[in-house]
Amino acid sequence: MKPESNKIYRDAPLVSVYIPSRNYAHYLTQSVESVQNQLYPNWELFIVDDASDDATAVIAENLRKRDPGRIKVILNKSPMGLQRIANKILHQAHGRYIVRLDADDWFEESALLVMAAKLESDSKLGLVYGHYF
Repeated sequence: MKPESNKIYRDAPLVSVYIPSRNYAHYLTQSVESVQNQLYPNWELFIVDDASDDATAVIAENLRKRDPGRIKVILNKSPMGLQRIANKILHQAHGRYIVRLDADDWFEESALLVMAAKLESDSKLGLVYGHYF
């Protein structure tokens, strides 16, 4: 990354990740741990429980307790859907870049490092995305 970028974002996350979950409690831990295990450390994470009726809220809170400075939990009382969740996150995120990670997916350990480095390397870029399996 450019030195000036490190200076500007030293105290704020460069990447905001959000994980929307509606009844995906079974997968949530693996998804969140894939963010926690990133080689790139300058992130914040929002776990959004979209009115689940399974154990999503309990699991999300337990995961938040592991890293309360960087993980936030949002509990929706009624389902909002992906588009409204994205708009809500845009207003709360502190990162320069935002990425959604579905609750039943996970990142490879270098995902945020590669994506952030690519975006920081060229000011003309506005979007990057990783390959998936």
